[in-house]
Amino acid sequence: GLFAPLSLGDRVWNDVNNNGTFDSGEQGVDGVLVRLLDGAGNAVLDASNNPITATTAGGGLYLFTDLTPGGYVVELA
Repeated sequence: GLFAPLSLGDRVWNDVNNNGTFDSGEQGVDGVLVRLLDGAGNAVLDASNNPITATTAGGGLYLFTDLTPGGYVVELA
């Protein structure tokens, strides 16, 4: 069937006060490898059978695009 591709992204940051919220004054962390896993914890593979990963940049941001609907887990390497 047809589906609208999904995107999944967020920010990796130094949570100084450990409250789970990106607060004023906290800094994003660039250069962190982020892996995309399926709901069972297995690596999601691209068309060439390579694990789909991203590296944070621009203040700790990452984004996975063109995903099929389903459950995903993001793992920081």
